[in-house]
Amino acid sequence: MQQGEQSTTVRATPTQFHFHTMSEHLIMGKHYPLELHIVHKITDLPACASGCYSVTGVLFELTDDGDNPLLDSVWAAMPMREGQVNFMPAGAEIRLGEFLPPAKVREYVTYEGSLTTPPCTEGLLWHVMMHPQKISRAQWKKYKTAVSFKDCALKNATSTAGHGHHRHHHRRLLAEEEPAGNPEDYTCTVAAYGFNYRSSQQLYGRAVKYVRVA
Repeated sequence: MQQGEQSTTVRATPTQFHFHTMSEHLIMGKHYPLELHIVHKITDLPACASGCYSVTGVLFELTDDGDNPLLDSVWAAMPMREGQVNFMPAGAEIRLGEFLPPAKVREYVTYEGSLTTPPCTEGLLWHVMMHPQKISRAQWKKYKTAVSFKDCALKNATSTAGHGHHRHHHRRLLAEEEPAGNPEDYTCTVAAYGFNYRSSQQLYGRAVKYVRVA
């Protein structure tokens, strides 16, 4: 942003956060293993009386220096397969602000864009932090395992003629083939890790601004 360029400070209330692997943004052409998206709702602008959305993106790079403690509470409660619902302990807190880089290196790019998944709604204001957080290889592997495509079999199932080994792909099983039942009734192995590489998108005349917090 240029010196003296007009800007407006608003209150952005977090509504949810989630992660992607690989990153959905690149810095200098480089993908990162994980990206955190913090989705905010803004209502204190005249055009946003019914709510506008802004997303803050935080990239993570691999480190061999041990686990990132900021991820511990989320990773401990992370469901490891589809159909599981876990709850964090009562009174547990996730301090989203601590995921942001320190103020002295808080540089980011901002642009008007869209959701990155269907329905890909336009009109979002993105803020993507330029300085990545850290994630250990063990933490990254656990996340990849949680969102992987799994081959699952019903525990204690016996083979019968013409019916194979009662083995199903877990995602299809929970989605449409039959009632899911209890996810704990199945033994699952990772069939494949999924990655959400994105094709490069054109700017189509949109301005991308680089901001350094003073």
